Amino acid sequence: MEWDEDVREAAVREFEEETGVRVDLGGVVAVHSNFHNRDKQTVGIWFEGIARDGEPHPIDGEFTELDWFGPETPPEFAFPTDGLVLRELAGSRDQSTAPARLSGQ
Repeated sequence: MEWDEDVREAAVREFEEETGVRVDLGGVVAVHSNFHNRDKQTVGIWFEGIARDGEPHPIDGEFTELDWFGPETPPEFAFPTDGLVLRELAGSRDQSTAPARLSGQ
């Protein structure tokens, strides 16, 4: 984030700068403290989003590959908290698509 920048505006800008894809931002999916770097604690905020336009490709040199995948089968992540959020999303997706059961069945 830049100084004096709204967190939602920063998320949209960063996503486009890193992937080439413009997004419409939705609601907050998760907020977690990141403890993977003892010298620099950060807080991560994950949003829902809808790809509006652009072809996904690595732009800023932070990574070499970019692809779409479901939360159930993610690749290895640089930050452990990203994996935690995707596991949470996969679990909520499983619960929302599971058949309902009545008590006593």
